[in-house]
Amino acid sequence: MSYVDQLTSVMMSTLANSARLYQRYDSEGIMTDLIKQQFNQTLEVQAKCLSSILEQFAK
Repeated sequence: MSYVDQLTSVMMSTLANSARLYQRYDSEGIMTDLIKQQFNQTLEVQAKCLSSILEQFAK
């Protein structure tokens, strides 16, 4: 497995795990609006990082 494959795999797993945690915490009713906002920002940054990595190595 190449470096790019490993990095992509880790980033995808991280993003998926974060999304699962968000859904779990939200369904349990333990997330305030501020926490949701911060979580969304984290997910957005993770997605942008993954997108950037894929874009750079697709060239």
